[in-house]
Amino acid sequence: MKLRKQSIIVGAIGLFLGGVGGYFYADHYNRVGPAAPGMGNTQMGAGQLPPGHPEMPQVDPAQIEAATKAADEKAQDFDAQLSAAQLLYRAGRFEDAAKYFERAHKLKPDDYDVIVQIGNAHFDQGMTEIQQEASDHASKHFVEAAQWYEQALKKKPDDVNVRTDYGLTFYFRQPQELTKAIEQYRRSLQVDPMHRQTLANLTIALAEQGNLSEAQATLAKLEEVAPGSELLARTLFSVTQDLMKLGKWQDAESTLAKLEKIIPGAPIIEQLKKDIAARSTGERIQPH
Repeated sequence: MKLRKQSIIVGAIGLFLGGVGGYFYADHYNRVGPAAPGMGNTQMGAGQLPPGHPEMPQVDPAQIEAATKAADEKAQDFDAQLSAAQLLYRAGRFEDAAKYFERAHKLKPDDYDVIVQIGNAHFDQGMTEIQQEASDHASKHFVEAAQWYEQALKKKPDDVNVRTDYGLTFYFRQPQELTKAIEQYRRSLQVDPMHRQTLANLTIALAEQGNLSEAQATLAKLEEVAPGSELLARTLFSVTQDLMKLGKWQDAESTLAKLEKIIPGAPIIEQLKKDIAARSTGERIQPH
């Protein structure tokens, strides 16, 4: 996958995570899920990238203006459309990027990377709008992204990165479709059983679904392939929260202990310990 990320459902342990997948400038990342406060949390404004997104170089506005002007003047020039789209994408202007990618697609309908890139642009716009607490409108972009990923997967059904991002469109949309997300993650793992980002995504989705035995099994695989990683930390954080919601206090303590080994001394660790202790004994939790 040449254009972007795959995420999973966690964050830099900020809000959404980003493992490496494939894309233009950095590899695409598979997002990850809710991230822990104090672990790289950032706020995102218009034109900014989601937390955990691979760093991309700043783009000179004059360069964008020149590229879009050239693309507008050369409507039949595939490379001109693609160049403008790539610059806009790098600048975090995902909706504008999608328009130029779609122009390029009309000129070369069979170009696989462009199809994926259109999906990525819509996905990233959806992620941006979630950050801006516009989740209803964000869902429209995830639905749009899914349609492009479906086209891509008809051409390359074994593209694990695209299929995992496709699964994420079901995870992030509202109403959420966890069963469909999990189905796509499982199909990805049929191709690459130890794909890190997919394992993280599946673990988190299964925990949210309440399928704890299978979540623990996929978590064990993630611990094997990504020991001590930020990806594992984000996943442990998310699973700990789900276990707390389910009242599985001992299991929550266990996953929290694993998280503490990765990020010892992080303020979120002590707060979670207090929350687990308070909730398990029925005490009132102080706001924080």
